[in-house]
Amino acid sequence: MTVTKNIYTTKSDYVHQFLKRKILDGELSMGEDINISKVSKELNVSIIPVREGLKRLETEGLVEVIPHKGARVKTFNSEKIREIFDIRAVLEGLAAKTAISNMDADKIKQLKSMTDKMKAYAIEGNDKEFGQANKDFHRYIYKNSVYPRLYDMIFNLWEGSWTQAVFAFSPERMLASVEEHYEIIKAMEEKDEEKTEHLVKLHKLNTAELFVEVSKKEEG
Repeated sequence: MTVTKNIYTTKSDYVHQFLKRKILDGELSMGEDINISKVSKELNVSIIPVREGLKRLETEGLVEVIPHKGARVKTFNSEKIREIFDIRAVLEGLAAKTAISNMDADKIKQLKSMTDKMKAYAIEGNDKEFGQANKDFHRYIYKNSVYPRLYDMIFNLWEGSWTQAVFAFSPERMLASVEEHYEIIKAMEEKDEEKTEHLVKLHKLNTAELFVEVSKKEEG
């Protein structure tokens, strides 16, 4: 694998893209340790940008940084994924359903604008920006739920479930997700609570299926 160093703006960006590509190409397997010193020598950079690059991969859900020990590629356990997403599907469906009463025309317009940006990121293949925009889209909806505690419950689960990583492993999921967002927005605009809840649940379970598929490939 060849990575051209001078196309990146910083050394940490260089490290980040180098390791990310190795993970997505399967050169670094799930659960495999990442030797920081080895990466530093291989790329001829200091330890600092390697650590910075790993922290970025951690926020994207691809790497797990273990204090005082090092880092390793995140492991996707299919049973754990199924459990988390089954719970999230119920909670997020309810949050979206109970947000409808607070979603006026301006807020619906904002959701459409957010989804338009996501579509642009999907076409570009920019999984990093897409992943963050996806989270922002859902945050915006769930913040409007009449049940404020739902928001914290959802994102406590979300932070540990590697959602952003799925778009890196399967870029085609980005465009499918965009179309599902447009359908959810339409149902919310029509004030159809049951349809909104159903679509959000389905949206989550579709993502779960992709995660399970990725994890089983690694487990098998």
